[in-house]
Amino acid sequence: MLWYKGWCETRARVAIAVAAVGAVCALVLVAGGDARHAGATTHAARVWAAVYDDSVKTMFILLVILLGGGSLRQEHAHGTLGFTLALPVPRSRLVAVRAAVGIAQVWLLALLVGILVPVIAGIAGDGYPVTQSLSFSLRWGVCGALVFCVSLLASTLLASAYLAWLAAFLAVIGYEAIVNLTALRGHPLLDLYGLMSGSGEAYFSARDGLLVGPLPWAALGTVTLAGACLLALAGLRARWVEL
Repeated sequence: MLWYKGWCETRARVAIAVAAVGAVCALVLVAGGDARHAGATTHAARVWAAVYDDSVKTMFILLVILLGGGSLRQEHAHGTLGFTLALPVPRSRLVAVRAAVGIAQVWLLALLVGILVPVIAGIAGDGYPVTQSLSFSLRWGVCGALVFCVSLLASTLLASAYLAWLAAFLAVIGYEAIVNLTALRGHPLLDLYGLMSGSGEAYFSARDGLLVGPLPWAALGTVTLAGACLLALAGLRARWVEL
């Protein structure tokens, strides 16, 4: 029941997100596939620059923030909270199921990019290795889940969905600005955008657009832990604060 409710409440946003990701991937790889990135010498490098270091990555973050809306607080503002709270389950479970559905949708988008990029790149040029695209999908899934948790927490604090989305966006942008404008810049694995694109890592070649070493499991684990902490805060907010 809860899982179906969570799906029904978000399926329109998921459909929009899937269509947007597909359209942007096609646009940048077909229409803009010849745009050169500084230092790019291969087709794979141009694919990486267009998708994993530019517009598709930005679109993905925006769509993940969109998926994070729809908390109990916002249901109260819309007048539908009575039905939800009438269900014989605790508030913490409502938040947990909503989070699980949303994170699954984030991973769906990340894997969709991982599948579309080799296919469209193959049509538009010399292709892109599937193993590489799936490696980036793993990064995007983990980092996207954290961004989703930021958006979900914002939605428990603000009754307006639009203000919650704006707050989540500003939080992500603000974090990136702090990392890039302070001494934290010397630690590239703290850069969420950099972690998604692989830039700045010892095992990544920007000239070839390929990962040539192991994934940064410690950084990805830290991001996952941070997301879990944000989810716990969202659950506490829903459980203990009067809506």
